[in-house]
Amino acid sequence: MDFKKIKSLSPLEVRIIEESIREFREQGYFPASVDMIAERAGIGKATIYRHFGKKITLFFSTVVYIMYNWEKEYEKIGSIEDFDTALKEYVLAGLRFNEKHGDFIKAMVSEERLLIIKNEIMKNVDIKVMYAYMIDSRQRLIDILTKILEKGKSQNKISPDIRADLSAELIFMTLNQFFHTSGTLSDMKKAIGREPGFSMEEGLTELKKLILRGLGVEKTVGVKS
Repeated sequence: MDFKKIKSLSPLEVRIIEESIREFREQGYFPASVDMIAERAGIGKATIYRHFGKKITLFFSTVVYIMYNWEKEYEKIGSIEDFDTALKEYVLAGLRFNEKHGDFIKAMVSEERLLIIKNEIMKNVDIKVMYAYMIDSRQRLIDILTKILEKGKSQNKISPDIRADLSAELIFMTLNQFFHTSGTLSDMKKAIGREPGFSMEEGLTELKKLILRGLGVEKTVGVKS
């Protein structure tokens, strides 16, 4: 798998991947149909295989494409100088990503599906290369948050004794766990006819308050201005 190719996809390859996201999200990996992806993209199945090879390669290209665009969303935030604005935008970027791709991730990471997909990947892709890419991608997002926390310290907006790198790691894990758990719990409650209790945005607003207090900020602001 050539990860660098994701940065220079042709319009046709982007269309194929966008339709792949839809198909994998709706059907899961094994039931997903390359024929349906081709039909939705308005091309022949052979064209997909010519550009992406096997189905598992297309799937992994789809995952890498999502991660690459996730990084691009966060990279814009790194240049924001004001700590409050940067942190707010970082949190909102996670919300936007979850709204766009949360269903795809939920469809893929169920225990049974994830194990099946992992076994399929191991037959066709160097699993260590895949893990390295995913870990490096994740670390780049945490590095952006680390810089934001360093700005908060230099601007006297958070406690000076905060260890920025470790705090960024913990905040990143907390946000991702929140998105995953709240989405899953909401789906379970809807399935039995119960109300979610609070919206994703309401929960995120309260979570941000807790994060800021943990960083030594006494006065907090909402996620949305």
